[in-house]
This record gives sequence, structure tokens and C-alpha cells, in this order.
Amino acid sequence: MAKGAKVLIYNIDSASPKGVKVRNTIRVCGAACQTLHAQDSVQVLGFLLGLDGYTQNQNPAADNLAVGEALIFYNFTKQELDRLLSALKRAGITIPLKAVVTEHNINWTVTALIGELEQEHRLMSTWQKLSARVKQYKGGDKVLVKEAKELLSSHSPDARKLEEMLARFESLS
Repeated sequence: MAKGAKVLIYNIDSASPKGVKVRNTIRVCGAACQTLHAQDSVQVLGFLLGLDGYTQNQNPAADNLAVGEALIFYNFTKQELDRLLSALKRAGITIPLKAVVTEHNINWTVTALIGELEQEHRLMSTWQKLSARVKQYKGGDKVLVKEAKELLSSHSPDARKLEEMLARFESLS
């Protein structure tokens, strides 16, 4: 494991069966764990990781706390991360919101990161549902199918357009 590899564990009670299983799996894979609580969500990742040059947010907005569970990975090689994710999956641990700390997001608060993850999760879920609907569709509206396939093949599909297209397919059922 890379030196300093760490997983920030957000909003998963360390005493719960799930929390114990998550932490044990991470430790067995050779990484450190750090538990984050709701009040930590207003701090930037760099500060929470104890990195030089990052200071505590002294004026956090108490009404802006993230609520979802998340795993945030720091300082992992691709192979190490793949091994850890596989181990979590084998252990039956499901936590949909996961992120890797990057130079782009290290200055983000946990709340901002989780908000972005939730948005991406909704987008992917809608994309998958629409893709399945298009494959199952037996109707004769070839224009609708063509529009849906173009939207699905877009590099960065618009979430609103995906939701609207999914609603159109669902209204046909």
C-alpha cells in the first residue's frame, strides 16, 4: 500500500455492523481509516487529511451538512484502489458514493464533494434506466429511439434531458 494511503469514512457509524466491516476490510487491505462526522462536512479535504497549508474553516455554515454515506480515498495507486474496491465488494459492502481525492477537489468541502457525487449518481442511475428502457422498447416510434440513443451516446449528457427522455419512455409502458 502506498505510504499515507487513507480512506475518509463519512457518516458511517464506527460501532455499527456495517461500520465495523468497512473499517476491518480497509485495514486488512493495508490502508488507514479516518472517521468523519457531520460537523466535518464543512471542512475542506486537505484540512481533514492533515495536509500542510490547509486550515480549519472557522465559520462553517451549520445548515450545510452533508447527509449521505461516503468513502473518500487518498493517496492510492490504481492497483491498490482496485484491490480495495474488490475487497469491499466481496465483503458485501455497498456504499454508492465514493471519490478519490485529486488536485481538483482537495480544496472542496465534504459537503461540496458529496453533493457532486450525489448528482453524478443520479445521472448514472437515470442513464442506466433509460438505456434499459430503450433496449426493451418494442414500439414503433423510431424517432424517439434515435433521439434516446443519441442522448445516451453523448459524452456529457444533460441530466434534465435524460430524465425527460426516461419519462417519455415510461409513459409508453
